[in-house]
Amino acid sequence: MIEIKCKAADTLAIDELLEFQGTLKKLSKDNAKKLRRSIEQNGFIAPFFVWDDGGRYRLIDGHQRLAVLLQMRKDGEDIPLLPVDYIQADSEEDAKRKLLYITSQYGEFTTEGFEEFTLDLTGFDDIRLTDGEFDLTLVDNYDFSEFEEDYESMDGMNDCSITITVPQKHKEKVEDFLCQGNSKTSPGFGLGVLKLCGLL
Repeated sequence: MIEIKCKAADTLAIDELLEFQGTLKKLSKDNAKKLRRSIEQNGFIAPFFVWDDGGRYRLIDGHQRLAVLLQMRKDGEDIPLLPVDYIQADSEEDAKRKLLYITSQYGEFTTEGFEEFTLDLTGFDDIRLTDGEFDLTLVDNYDFSEFEEDYESMDGMNDCSITITVPQKHKEKVEDFLCQGNSKTSPGFGLGVLKLCGLL
């Protein structure tokens, strides 16, 4: 049973909520799994925003959660009445504009600010902050096996997968550091990691 952990102006059954944004956004399978885990672990923690269009409750904010909840119901989960807050709109055009404004994010996350805010917190596997994230997955694909004969410290090394998520504006700096441990990018991707670990 999904736990409701917020209060709102009203509650509606899941079938009363109508999708409104069409194909404006997409939800990948991976992000859908993360969102589902978040709902299962943390409950339903924020109301849906809806526009009451003459008794038709059009969703202004919460489309991805709705998609995940519908899949959860299909899988046999009981979906309770869901908390909603009403957004006033004069027309469909006005509602679309408000959807875009609500979806917009004007503030930017900073590495320092995020680290300070989350210093005493753990467990961020299911958090996705912005579309500007950069998943640095090239490290996972680098083959370190060619170094094993030359560096005894790598004997018995177990393979692992590491994903680093950083703001897009820091992408090149992070790539450079992982390549060489300095500011000069080269095709030897991963050498910076080896240097940092004392393997070179």
